[in-house]
Amino acid sequence: MAPAQKINPLYVDKKRVLVHIQLINGVAIKGFLHLAHRVRLTDTLNFQTGDKPFLAVTDAQFITPDGESKAISFVVINRQQIVTCIPRQGVSE
Repeated sequence: MAPAQKINPLYVDKKRVLVHIQLINGVAIKGFLHLAHRVRLTDTLNFQTGDKPFLAVTDAQFITPDGESKAISFVVINRQQIVTCIPRQGVSE
């Protein structure tokens, strides 16, 4: 019999959504937002910024206004700096 797996009560199963985010300073970020199941992208973006002011993006490409690009495995973005956030290819599980 296999040993019982420990269950983390803080774990939330999430889905990955590929997005293109444009910031007010002209920087573009392409990467994955992680959303709880049954939570829409618009709901995630519309949370009160005082409660959760930052969004985590993984497997990202950081593109400066002059076109330079850098791969970043993890970046945290202040919601107030986002101009647009466009889902790129639906949802990736």
